[in-house]
This record gives sequence, C-alpha cells and structure tokens, in this order.
Amino acid sequence: MTVKEELERQEHKRLNPLAAFADQTKGRPRQEEPRELDVRTCYQRDADRILH
Repeated sequence: MTVKEELERQEHKRLNPLAAFADQTKGRPRQEEPRELDVRTCYQRDADRILH
C-alpha cells in the first residue's frame, strides 16, 4: 500500500460517510500532469497551493 493509499484509507476511517473523500473526486476541469512521486491527495495539494 502506498502512502497516498494509506492517507485515503485513513480519510474513510476518520471522516463522516457524507464527507468529500479525495479518492472519489470527479477530477479537475483542467487536466494536470500525473506526478509519480507525489504522495499527497488532491485536497492536500490544493491546500498547499493556497498556503504558498
């Protein structure tokens, strides 16, 4: 299991079943290039963009 998969599993374990889970997103209007070594979920990546 990858780090990203583990983070997504923990989301399902900790959050309300009605939450918006990172592994169930519909994608983005503008496609991004996949990053092989990126272990962050899409929501973590968005938060990093806002903070930086």
